Amino acid sequence: FRKREEDLERRERQLREEQKRLEDARVYGDRVPNFPPIPAFFPCTPCVSHNIDFAIAPEHQLTVRRAFYHWQFTVFCYLFNFVVCFGMICALGTKAGSAFGLSLLYAGLFIPLSFLTWYRMLYNAVRLDSSMRYMLFFFMYGMQIFVSGIAALGFNSG
Repeated sequence: FRKREEDLERRERQLREEQKRLEDARVYGDRVPNFPPIPAFFPCTPCVSHNIDFAIAPEHQLTVRRAFYHWQFTVFCYLFNFVVCFGMICALGTKAGSAFGLSLLYAGLFIPLSFLTWYRMLYNAVRLDSSMRYMLFFFMYGMQIFVSGIAALGFNSG
């Protein structure tokens, strides 16, 4: 009798998990949000579905994976710029205030915008094979390079 009860409990757990999976598939169209990876104790949840191995055709996975690594490197550069400018403001005081403000703007604004406007655009263009999304990707990526180039030149206001 005990073995049968354990078997019924196991089946009940499996049915609950299957029901939850089906509910998630109905809500998210079988693409459960998993990016950015957020620990379970955080009050917020991932907001986009990102699975290169599953969503992207094998012949395009290398391209998308390289673009993702490039996006991660871009994030690293913005955060490194922020840390360096924070160090400058600690060492130099208010003289480095404008550099710190710009680094805060770049990190706070350009990281999510770069994900949404050029990386996600390329990901969806490859996933859906959409020429319109490819065009938007190239336009937005070109704008990112232009703005980064202007920032790298570092024009002085004086």
